[in-house]
Amino acid sequence: MASRLENIARNAIGGDSIMDGREPIKTADIIAKYPDGICITGIAKNTYNGSTYPVFTFAEEPSKYFSGGTALSQMVDGMIDEYDGNLAELNSDLQKEHLKIKLVKTKTKRGYNFTKVIVVGTVPVKNIVEDENGKQIDTDTGEVIESSPDDEDVPF
Repeated sequence: MASRLENIARNAIGGDSIMDGREPIKTADIIAKYPDGICITGIAKNTYNGSTYPVFTFAEEPSKYFSGGTALSQMVDGMIDEYDGNLAELNSDLQKEHLKIKLVKTKTKRGYNFTKVIVVGTVPVKNIVEDENGKQIDTDTGEVIESSPDDEDVPF
């Protein structure tokens, strides 16, 4: 966990811990790879050259992050307002249920490129751990998750 000083310094130069250890991905690549949408797992606000914009992590590629434009900024600002400015609480809730969105390239009435955001809904996150016997257990329900025959080690 980063110290307060580390976070202050990182944010002052335009970085955020949500980007640490992750590679950027372009919105166009997300649209091409995930036409049915992606599940948002984390949100940060980044400031660079006086402009503030949202940064996201998503379940489909945890090693990547992407930045948002106008529509995503409006969505995030509205969400943060509903959380009374508490971004940490919003991110905590995103760990319990991911927000599924679909990104679509479109044009404005004046012909400018625009990325439309469609909120698909929320996707509950299953918290799965492995017990001492190697069985997977859903920590929310206590259920043992049965493996399919394809998951078994089959001798050759």
